Amino acid sequence: MSTYLNAYPINFKDTRKLVCILQYSEDLFHNLKTQYPSFIFYKDKSNNIICFSSNQDYKELSGRIQEIDLNSQEYQKFKIFLLKSIIKRTIDKQGKNKSIGFNPISIVSSKVEEDLIKKALHSDDFPFYALPTFLIDVRNINNETYVLIDTSVRNQTKYACNYFKTLGFNLCGREAYYEVQKGNLIKVGRIKQCNNDILCEKDGELDTYEADKTYLAANYENIKEYMNYVYKSNAKSQYDKIYNEISCFNKGQIKFENIKKFARYIQNTKLITDFGIQIGNEFEITNDISFLEKPQFTFANSSTHGIIEYGLQNFGPYSKLHFDKNNPSICVICAETQKGSVETFIHKFLKGIDGHKNFSNGFEGKFGIGRASVNFFTFRYNTPQDYKKAIEKALEFKEDCEQWDLALVQIENHFKELAVTDNPYFTSKATFMARNIPVQDFTLEMVQQQDNNLGYSLNNMALAVYAKMGGVPWLLQAIPTVAHELVIGIGCAYISEAHKNLKENRVMGITTVFSGSGQYILTGKSNAVRNTEYKNELTNVLKDVFDKIKTSMDWFEGDTIRIVFHSMAKEFNQEEITAVKEVVGSFNKYNIEYAFVKISKDHIFEIFDTKRKMEKKGCFAPLRGQYLPLSDYKALLCLTGGNELKRVNDGHPQGVVISIHKDSTFKDIKYLCRQIYNFSAHSWRSYFPSPLPVTIMYSNLIAYSLGWLEKLPQWDNSCLFQKAGRAKWFL
Repeated sequence: MSTYLNAYPINFKDTRKLVCILQYSEDLFHNLKTQYPSFIFYKDKSNNIICFSSNQDYKELSGRIQEIDLNSQEYQKFKIFLLKSIIKRTIDKQGKNKSIGFNPISIVSSKVEEDLIKKALHSDDFPFYALPTFLIDVRNINNETYVLIDTSVRNQTKYACNYFKTLGFNLCGREAYYEVQKGNLIKVGRIKQCNNDILCEKDGELDTYEADKTYLAANYENIKEYMNYVYKSNAKSQYDKIYNEISCFNKGQIKFENIKKFARYIQNTKLITDFGIQIGNEFEITNDISFLEKPQFTFANSSTHGIIEYGLQNFGPYSKLHFDKNNPSICVICAETQKGSVETFIHKFLKGIDGHKNFSNGFEGKFGIGRASVNFFTFRYNTPQDYKKAIEKALEFKEDCEQWDLALVQIENHFKELAVTDNPYFTSKATFMARNIPVQDFTLEMVQQQDNNLGYSLNNMALAVYAKMGGVPWLLQAIPTVAHELVIGIGCAYISEAHKNLKENRVMGITTVFSGSGQYILTGKSNAVRNTEYKNELTNVLKDVFDKIKTSMDWFEGDTIRIVFHSMAKEFNQEEITAVKEVVGSFNKYNIEYAFVKISKDHIFEIFDTKRKMEKKGCFAPLRGQYLPLSDYKALLCLTGGNELKRVNDGHPQGVVISIHKDSTFKDIKYLCRQIYNFSAHSWRSYFPSPLPVTIMYSNLIAYSLGWLEKLPQWDNSCLFQKAGRAKWFL
């Protein structure tokens, strides 16, 4: 049995083609596409229009006729565009399913009987579809061209808004689309009012649309809330049926067979062969894929081990000997009606659960913090005001002595649906952090768990709490390379309050800085600014970060310093690169090399390991740590394998594409992949490996938290420069 990539070699029988080349203008480009629909037009980087016709006849065009070789480096992007255009047109001419989009091309099933929701619920009345979809893209892999084929599920809304109005389902605050012509929907914002027509707000502007031509967005939020409205107490079981049906469709073996079936379909399509295109069989990568070495971790007394649980239980946390919060003083904020249950919960958190595999000795024993003293402060109602009163009592209790080392705050899952100013969690977070007190929430639903599951939840909670209190649970075992190595995550997050109909804001320029061994050094934050102001703002933040680090890490003139930047931007922002170059240029006393590394989940690469056919969980899934070079500067890395899936019904895990930007001065793709792999096992939020490195995950967590906290009138971000803010407060 073998390992395959969902890629099929594709090429023209004859790569030498006649094209017509014209000087680009926007009007000309638009007019040509309208006047000659059978032609293919492409704008190249030289500001030319390359025109291609399958019959090679350009007598009606006034441009320069030229023979080109599609295999030459100069025309690689045009070749990919041409192949995708031909595939898209071929599929559209079949008339069965119309394609959508281009990057990638999506082909959504038009067969109602294939609707996965209908199969799950055995009903025609549900107003949303979940339709099987094929995705197609064309990519160069190690200098050869391949067509990528993947499967997915696309949700669509069956009925217009007047259907939901008739049922009495609340439409206000929900994202909506308007049908400008049959099958063509445009986004019109969120619904503000529902009368005879639908009033929608987009970017602060209001417009009215007919209720019979306006459709709810078929997103998770709308589908789930509709199910809660219709099925009430039975909603979860009905939703689980849909989840299981979709998960079954996305299982590795089923996905692999569907991809092969679709590949055979396009291989034999006459229009494809008429263009002189050849599509081969699936790409076997058994001999091309390899494993990265598993990371080793450092614990107390410089002890090392490859298993975190073993290291903590046998050696203790890395900072065990110099942790300064031993015998901590802890305040607990909880509901007065739940105090007894919460007391039992806190006792288990501190002392452990007898016989539990990973949490028998609790937070106190596992992290060696001594004996905690605990006081409880209760509230009556789930309001920010009542929480604030309980917190004020806790703060008054410590008014004349040292402050609390930790605050534990009980919340409920439904708080996440509330507006920021109505959410007790954010009020608690902001109030305690303003006093430089680390805070950890726990849900009432967690309190009510059975001991076996509760032990795992408490184990993760204890890890995050130790890090928030300034502890270092473990570090990555350092690999001696250069004098100093820094890994910097540049993150951002989109924050919107749907129920408030507010325009989305972007919190930009969140940077997390780690040493090569994974030591969390500091965090920098730009203001939330417009795109035009982003480069200057980020330059200032990075310069401030470098100034602090060169002192704390004892940089000396002439030292070699490697700086690796991680970003999840769809395209690595040129302004970010310019900002880094400017800052690096101002530190010319040092020998600085740098790499700009994009970590992308926005792709359709899939790996199928047929040796894992008999696995119940992760059938055909790759293993974590597998690594496939795609070029000298790009690779596919599996950070989630079959063993990391939580449930048997979870779909096929997808890797991340690692790309080194051309402006980098350090370009060792395998070294950088191994670093990302190691950092994905380095989260202090959970013991499980993460689907992203902590450089990205922490940056996004910070941006997400700040985006909400800054909507509170009383929030003052100066607390982030105090001790609690410099620790891992966002975990």
